[in-house]
Amino acid sequence: MDQRATRNLSKSLVSRPLWCNSLNKSFTLIELLIVVAIIGILAAVAVPNFLQAQIRAKTARAVSNMRTVEAGLEAYRIDKGTYPRWAWDGWGVPDQHYTGFRDLTTPVAYVTNADVFSNPFRAPVQKQHQVADGRELDPFFELGTFQHKGGTQYDYNVFPRNVWLLESSGPDSADDYNGQSFPVPGLIYQPSNGVISRGDIFRCGGSHGPSWAMALTY
Repeated sequence: MDQRATRNLSKSLVSRPLWCNSLNKSFTLIELLIVVAIIGILAAVAVPNFLQAQIRAKTARAVSNMRTVEAGLEAYRIDKGTYPRWAWDGWGVPDQHYTGFRDLTTPVAYVTNADVFSNPFRAPVQKQHQVADGRELDPFFELGTFQHKGGTQYDYNVFPRNVWLLESSGPDSADDYNGQSFPVPGLIYQPSNGVISRGDIFRCGGSHGPSWAMALTY
C-alpha cells in the first residue's frame, strides 16, 4: 500500500468511527413486536387504574358537595322552621324544576356556590333522555323533604318538613331511586361491589330519618 492510500484510510477511520455503522441498523420485526407488546401490557394496567382513580375522585366530590348542601339545609331549617321544597328535574312542570335548590340560594344564600348541586356523574343529556331500562339521567342532585308522621309514615305534601334525603346517581350516571317511595331503602352505591357498579349515593338528615339512610357512612 502506497503512502497516499495509507493517508486516505487513516482519514476515513478518523472521520467515520467503526461504531457509527451500528447507528444505521434498523429494528427487526421481532424487536418492534416486543416493544408493541410491552406498551400494550402497560396500557392494560394503567388505563383501568386511571379510570378507577377518576371515579373515586368524583365520589369524593359528590360526598363533599352533599355535606355543603347539608349545611345549607340545616341553616334554612333554623331560619324557617322547616326544610325547603323538593329539588328534582320536573320536566313539564317549570315551577317544580329544582325549586328546593332555588330556596337555598335566593333570596338568602344558604348555599353560596350553586355548583355544589351538580352531579359529578351527570350524563351529557337531561332527564327526558333515559337509558334503555327507563332510569333517569340526572344533571343535578335530587332532594326530597318530608314530614315524619310516626313509625314509617312520611308525608311529602305538607309542611313543616323535618326530614330530608339527598341523592346523587353513582358511576353508572343513572338514577335508581324514586323519592316518592321513601322511606323504602334505595339501591346504595358500594365501591366494595366494584368501583363501577350500580347504585346511588345518599345522604339523609333531620329528625326521625329511616335507619338505612341515617346509617350511611359516606
